[in-house]
Amino acid sequence: MAGEDEGIESKDEREIEIETPSFPSPSPNPLACPSQPTSQPAFNAAPSLRPDLTRKQRYAKESRARRRAARQESLPSEDRRLKSVAKKKQTNLEALPTPMDTEELSATSTGWTGMRIVKETETYTLAEVTRAPHNLRHVQWDGKTPRPIVDGQDRIIAALAGQPNDPQWDGVSDGAADAVRNAGEACSFTPNQGKHRRGPFPALATGVSFGGGQQASNLLNSTINALVLASLLANISIQQLAGFASTAYNVFAPTLFAYYIIELGKLYDSNPNLKRNFRKSPWPAATFNFGPWTITLPHTDPGNLAFGW
Repeated sequence: MAGEDEGIESKDEREIEIETPSFPSPSPNPLACPSQPTSQPAFNAAPSLRPDLTRKQRYAKESRARRRAARQESLPSEDRRLKSVAKKKQTNLEALPTPMDTEELSATSTGWTGMRIVKETETYTLAEVTRAPHNLRHVQWDGKTPRPIVDGQDRIIAALAGQPNDPQWDGVSDGAADAVRNAGEACSFTPNQGKHRRGPFPALATGVSFGGGQQASNLLNSTINALVLASLLANISIQQLAGFASTAYNVFAPTLFAYYIIELGKLYDSNPNLKRNFRKSPWPAATFNFGPWTITLPHTDPGNLAFGW
């Protein structure tokens, strides 16, 4: 069903240029347990062992480097490294600091999925969220320059990915918007699909999901909606957006990206009936929000990997 199964390859899946940042150093106190990959700066360069490190610290640093190398070797060759075009413009970018302590974020007792939050039922204006009790900070951004968002220990927890250095990118965005708009008009929605935790607008999910311990993927759609979603996944503009998102993830969180690719690869290899939405994508599922306006309510996706993006 996905475009890659039909041999369709968009420009941005082949070659994506992103302003690649130099990131803050990772904290020695990771978010997740040692067996779980954490958000960290991009690039897997060999560590610089400072002379002031103790023998134990040097050994730990070398061990982390070996584990990173092993993870890279386990990836398919085409996924091991970012394309040179994605790294050729390295520059120091200003990180957006936050006081957040990621170790205090809520997770289930297993540590595997996130906790559900109280359901929000309203949207807010900029003035409302920048004053008490929310006290959010409004950051001016040009929409193009990549900026990592870091927690209180300089760990990358999110990113403003920007956009490719492509003068035709506005056309890609417009093409994707038109495709989603036309798809929404062609779909048939049930009342439940038009009202959900994301907001009061119709949405459809496609891909692979095993929520609730089910033994089979449970993202089912009607025949008409499935055909419309297949056309969306095959749309060149949608594929370019997906390709850029995958590359940005690999830039800002390469260890997590590798973890997703490896573990999902095992799943797809075990069941040839499972289909990827997009070639090389680290995410097994996607939700299309149909308009005309899709301002989402504050919500969580508690079924996602707790330490993932």
